[in-house]
Amino acid sequence: MTPLVNYGPTVSTYVAKYGSQIAFVQAHPTVALTAKKHQTQLASAAKFAPELAAIKAHPALFTKLASYPSPAAIPPKLLAQAVAAAGGGATGTKILTTIGANGPRDQRRHRGSAPACAAGTLLGAARRPVQGPAAVRPAASGRVVS
Repeated sequence: MTPLVNYGPTVSTYVAKYGSQIAFVQAHPTVALTAKKHQTQLASAAKFAPELAAIKAHPALFTKLASYPSPAAIPPKLLAQAVAAAGGGATGTKILTTIGANGPRDQRRHRGSAPACAAGTLLGAARRPVQGPAAVRPAASGRVVS
């Protein structure tokens, strides 16, 4: 038997299902090779899409947050504004917590290129949901108090 005989039906199924993607790769091989080369970064971008969207939508806010030397130094109104900008309440806190958990690693990898990532370090203490528009500020111990 030949590969065409052995795998022909499977290939036909894939062509029917992924025809447009196959046509794109054939028409744009360099794009496909670049995507393959950077698949880890593309996966991270997909995984952290809400966090990246918040940073992209409010770059001045995240840059300002990154300018504070510690979470305790962030004014309560500014931290509450960051939670609201990230979606508010539990959603905003979750997004900021994720930024906090991933910010330091991103900062080392992209030193100086993404000041918004450093804001995640400052907001890493935001670990519990915020109810309503209450001002939230990190305590000296790193816990969030409202």
